Amino acid sequence: MKKIHGTLWLLLIGIVLYTCLQIYLIGSLCSTYDFIGKFQRSDTIQRLEYKFAVYKFPDSIPRDVSELERRKIPNIFYYVFCSSVRNHTFTFHHYLSVISVWRNFEPDSIEINYKGAITQDKYNIWLDELKLKIPSLIVKEMPDYWMMNDGCASSYGIAVLRDRGGVFVSSDVVLTKHSLSHMDIPFSLIVDYNNNIKVVFSTPQHSDLNYIKITSSLRYVNSKQNFSSIANKCYEYRKNVFEYSRSHCMVVISNLLPKDLFAATTSQDNYLYHLYTGKRTVRMGNDTHAISGNCDVDVQYAKHIPKIVHYIWFHAVKLTYAMYLSLISTLYIVKPDKIYIHSDLHIHGDYWEKLKNNPKIILVYRETPRTIFGHMVKYSTHGSDIVRADILFKYGGVYLDWDVIWLKSIDDLLTSGFPAIANYDHMVATVTFPSQINLGVAMAKPRSKFIQKWQEAFVNYKTDDFYYNALQLPYQIFERNPELLHIEDKLQVMCFRLKCHPIFHKDHRDWTRKQPFDWHHVYSIHFTYPDPPEFKSESVLLKSTVMFADIGRHVLSHSPDKDDKVL
Repeated sequence: MKKIHGTLWLLLIGIVLYTCLQIYLIGSLCSTYDFIGKFQRSDTIQRLEYKFAVYKFPDSIPRDVSELERRKIPNIFYYVFCSSVRNHTFTFHHYLSVISVWRNFEPDSIEINYKGAITQDKYNIWLDELKLKIPSLIVKEMPDYWMMNDGCASSYGIAVLRDRGGVFVSSDVVLTKHSLSHMDIPFSLIVDYNNNIKVVFSTPQHSDLNYIKITSSLRYVNSKQNFSSIANKCYEYRKNVFEYSRSHCMVVISNLLPKDLFAATTSQDNYLYHLYTGKRTVRMGNDTHAISGNCDVDVQYAKHIPKIVHYIWFHAVKLTYAMYLSLISTLYIVKPDKIYIHSDLHIHGDYWEKLKNNPKIILVYRETPRTIFGHMVKYSTHGSDIVRADILFKYGGVYLDWDVIWLKSIDDLLTSGFPAIANYDHMVATVTFPSQINLGVAMAKPRSKFIQKWQEAFVNYKTDDFYYNALQLPYQIFERNPELLHIEDKLQVMCFRLKCHPIFHKDHRDWTRKQPFDWHHVYSIHFTYPDPPEFKSESVLLKSTVMFADIGRHVLSHSPDKDDKVL
């Protein structure tokens, strides 16, 4: 009997060790480190020889939040299809160019401008595929007054850069993550080996744009500028050695097809195959095998939610005292590492002057979203929803509306381990929805699956529905994926028409009457409409005695500048 038990224990230990070995081997295949090595599969006793180093695309891991502070170039990319040929077929090499921009840069928007028509057929449906992959893709016709000729694509691209800034990309160029460094410089170029300009990075109205010669092949003609100091070389497909560790881009041929990449006999083909499929190829004998590059699909990259805060505001605004209180509460109650205000940079007023030089407050330029997955964005608040999903997915952190005031520290939530945190709304817009989720306050780790699913669901964005995209859609995602979101019922107490409705109160759905609660025990209070009259100014606040005034004074008591009043 003892021998039988001993044998069973040995068998059990063997199974465990074998399982661990398999997990280790799978993990090795999914390593994020560049490597060249050999791995012997235990099931086939055959050697898989890794011919190429692993390239990790920026869109598969959390982005470095410091790029929001370093970046000089607006994160907007432009393509232009305009020549003496009226109709333009959007082929596979165009697809590779656009998807390389998306995977490496994750732009605020990618604009495909055309004159004439972009055509597709039964095979060439690449543009339609991009429309389903890239939320911020904009496909639009150029103005009628732009004449169709061989140089109009170049002249239109440079004109857009003068007006808005960003990146103009030739449609035959595939970019890599190494070209991200160009975003930190006010003006730079990438050229091919004949010094034809392939990519232009520029801030609006940069003087060097005047030295670009507008022809079918762009040239830089500034004799006073050291050309090599502003330009990098773009490798040509199968003509130059393409290195993962340093190559900024590659010029691809127009007749390239997916089947041409299957063998992956060069590092160029391997990169393009990985770009196209999300997988990398491995040679085994005379055969080619694809190994997934998506093994990290459920990996939590961050142990905690980053202690950074995001605000969003589009269009001109004079910072009100209520907004000032929100910022003060974030600065001195939450005490984040940084506060990022994503805006088109039209915030002004005395209260803004008081805070704008605080080193923790960073303005990040962002254009107002006009479309999402091709749907028109009708309401300005929906633009905030779109950007909110984008920045939380890329960088993680805490988002809040400008009418939210923090009441106590959120450190315990940030370190809780939950991948995303939000709470229910205090009302529902229709009788068919059992509840809604209010993302006026939301927290997430970078690359949160809940945020990703919310962003992906915008493919069915409802332009004319004010409530669905921001309140009801997140609830539907939560119902289907409850493990992806933690509901914290004290995250925010919403107040509508100056009556507060904490969702932990049994009568919170009755929004016609206020429900009592102790505000000291909740994380934040959200004045959905209107702002309390006590928040008109500091002098009004200090003279008032109601609960909202107590909350305002509570915020001021945490500020080191409480004696430096702006009335």
